[in-house]
Amino acid sequence: MRLADVFPSVSVHFPAIADQRQVDLADPADVFSAIQEVQKIQGVLTSSPVLLTRSTEALLKDVANLARSETPTASATVRAVLTAAFCHVPAKLAYVNGDVLGMWTWVHRAVGGVVDAQRGTADFDRQALNRLLADAPWESLTATAFLHLSPALFHLAWRHESAVELASDLYPYLYPRCLANLPAHEGLAESAIQMISWQMRNDRQTDAAKLAKALEQLLFANPDMEPAGRAAVLLSIQTHNLTVRPPADIAKWAAENVKLDLPERFWLRLVAAQRPDPGWASASFAEVSDELRCLIEDVRSAGLDPLTESQVRGQIFASFQPAVFDLMRTGEHGKLWRWLAIWQTATDEQARSAPCVAIATGGDGAWFRPGAPLATTPTDKLAKFTKASNEALGLALVSPGHPDAHLVNPATGRKDYAHAEEFEAALREYVDIEDLASLAKASGAESVLSMLPSHAPIQALLARSGGPVLPLSISAQAPLADRAVRRVRVWCGDLESADTEYQITRTIFENAGLQVDSVDAAKATREECLMDYQSDAYDVIWVASHGVRPPYRPNDAAVLLGDGEKVTMSDLLEVSPPATGQRRLLVLNACDTAASSSQHAFAELGIGRGIVGPAQAVIGHLWPVDTYAALVFGALLAGGLADGSPYATAFADALTLLQKPWTEIGTELQGRGVGSLIAHALQEFQSPTILDWGSAAFMD
Repeated sequence: MRLADVFPSVSVHFPAIADQRQVDLADPADVFSAIQEVQKIQGVLTSSPVLLTRSTEALLKDVANLARSETPTASATVRAVLTAAFCHVPAKLAYVNGDVLGMWTWVHRAVGGVVDAQRGTADFDRQALNRLLADAPWESLTATAFLHLSPALFHLAWRHESAVELASDLYPYLYPRCLANLPAHEGLAESAIQMISWQMRNDRQTDAAKLAKALEQLLFANPDMEPAGRAAVLLSIQTHNLTVRPPADIAKWAAENVKLDLPERFWLRLVAAQRPDPGWASASFAEVSDELRCLIEDVRSAGLDPLTESQVRGQIFASFQPAVFDLMRTGEHGKLWRWLAIWQTATDEQARSAPCVAIATGGDGAWFRPGAPLATTPTDKLAKFTKASNEALGLALVSPGHPDAHLVNPATGRKDYAHAEEFEAALREYVDIEDLASLAKASGAESVLSMLPSHAPIQALLARSGGPVLPLSISAQAPLADRAVRRVRVWCGDLESADTEYQITRTIFENAGLQVDSVDAAKATREECLMDYQSDAYDVIWVASHGVRPPYRPNDAAVLLGDGEKVTMSDLLEVSPPATGQRRLLVLNACDTAASSSQHAFAELGIGRGIVGPAQAVIGHLWPVDTYAALVFGALLAGGLADGSPYATAFADALTLLQKPWTEIGTELQGRGVGSLIAHALQEFQSPTILDWGSAAFMD
């Protein structure tokens, strides 16, 4: 039969191939050849993911129609093989792009699954799959189709429940075939990389060792293959001596023979010098910090714009979290700050040295006591926190043991008060806040260095437990002394409460003898706002406006000034605060202005986090903030600043007062002369949840 008769959709884009090519659907070799022709066509369409998706949908419809033909020409096995083969190209594209939902969808459709992306479910017929795998005449072609899908499958297997099930079903079939064919087929290298990682997570060390040796053989024979760097890193950092050569030898060889990207190069240099065993970062600090310094210098010399450079450095930092965690566990804060200073392109001399509380995910929850062992008994604390965060804050986070939230509820960025109690309970189970406060007091810590998910409101929980409410360290450099507050600039955005907030702050500041200048939304311009930011005329710049951070477009984070004007994250990275030898305060009393643009607190930038430094402290909000909560918090903060308190103290006092009964807050503000201005906001703040009292953050 003509290819055009079997797959009419092919003739839409490539009529010449479809009309000329003949295919015998009873001959595995001929079907394999036809599949290759169609996959070449799909490959041409990868530059347009939308077109690729549509064409693949059409191909799968063609395959389904073969069963309904008056004279069926393809058996159920052939149709299943064609379905799996045609899902390969879009699944691979999703894998390359890190598109979890795309991988999940196409992998499950490849096995004939009924996919419901909105609910995150995929049902597939296990018996039909077993029959397909046992059909001897087509076994080789079936193996090829599923092996090509296996990188996405095994990558997904720790992220979504249905992929765990499918990976377990297919593993006994795929593993021996990958092992037998890998040394001669570099196209299977990516499959082997993901399969070895899956094997190690599932206590299959014997199988992993066999496959790792085959991957090692392939790597040394083909150092120019596309995933050579990833293969070298996998074989070098594994801790079970899976290969013939010592990991350090593989690292040294790869550094000389394989084309590596920046993180791969770092890891291989690191392994060549010192195995990443417990204590490795501290024990060989001089050596590894020199490597990081070289890597960061490579980034700085690449001529990137400030936003891109910061994001690249953030990706590097996220890749090397084990080094940071190792330094945290030793409690050697001097080395930890110096490491972070290198990452932030500062010198050792500029790095902080003060003690801190360093907190990260470890074992079964949040870890923060240096030298304390990690819990080995698995629990679901982080999974509960992830689930509650997604439901309460409209996030789409992923953690081990929790189904990929992108597949269940795409991020909305909106709060849901119905899940506020669940969010607080999960957070308190995840972080032992009383023990954290006890350590903070006993250790003399001056700040919190948090490696927890960036929306974890550590400062608010400390305030609620009686403190101390420590600054959240974003910059690795020691902050300069605060400027005395004498002059304040208030930018009023285009929101209903902005004028009320200005009246409140002006009253409080002027009653203390301070000068207050304002800019309203009708006159606000981006250029003037950036000029103010660079000017030394103001000790505090206060923005009462909307903040935006689209969930899937973090680079578009911005503060809205009114009349279409806005200041973006990129704008602020292009300019600098005034060099006065003292620190200025920027108050962004707006939604999402203390948020990070990724799950990890340091991995990427947020509009407030990106500009924190020795000369610039920032107060913002971790998530969308309710109008009345923002007004009450702003009034309390203005009172502390008007009294001449240091920035961190004014913030801590305001956040602590925010936890009090609304009548007590009202009494405090009545004494500030703003009782009538704040009365309505206080009425609406009578029964706040964590979503109201938990969002404010002070970053230095």
